Amino acid sequence: MLVGYRLADLTSKQQSPDRASILKLSKSLYTKFLNLCDAYDLLSNYDRSILQPADPGAFKVSSTPIDAAARRNQKVAKFKLEKELKAKIDVSTSFRMNCLRC
Repeated sequence: MLVGYRLADLTSKQQSPDRASILKLSKSLYTKFLNLCDAYDLLSNYDRSILQPADPGAFKVSSTPIDAAARRNQKVAKFKLEKELKAKIDVSTSFRMNCLRC
């Protein structure tokens, strides 16, 4: 399951003159990984709503708050969630590596 995440991560770190195409590819790989996580019901309701908007045909209005303090609070909350998710992935990876050594 983590192969998709690692592939997207490594793709995003590639250095190339055509950086835009690499970022598009990386974004699509991350999206596939998140869809897989959603299939296993690993995403929170908030993350699921961001991944799959209620009306995909509608014009997407930015969900970013206008107030600077609200934007900062939202950014801090996202950072904490990202840090927690990365820690879970690292624990899962190290557990898997330890099991393979046995």
